[in-house]
Amino acid sequence: MITLETDRLVIRNFKASDWEALHEMITQYQACELADYDQQWPTAPEDIKAAEWFASGDSYMAVTLKLLV
Repeated sequence: MITLETDRLVIRNFKASDWEALHEMITQYQACELADYDQQWPTAPEDIKAAEWFASGDSYMAVTLKLLV
């Protein structure tokens, strides 16, 4: 598991609980006319929840804002 932190960001492996944010990102990006993929990403919520590809291994990383208290 990888976790990198800057002053404002946390870069980490995806978690299974990140599926909602991933769903929103995929849906918005695929709606863009410039988005061109060699294979289609899953867009149905149940397909994203069932797909473990984004939460396994170090191939995909989540970039989140660090909560400043």
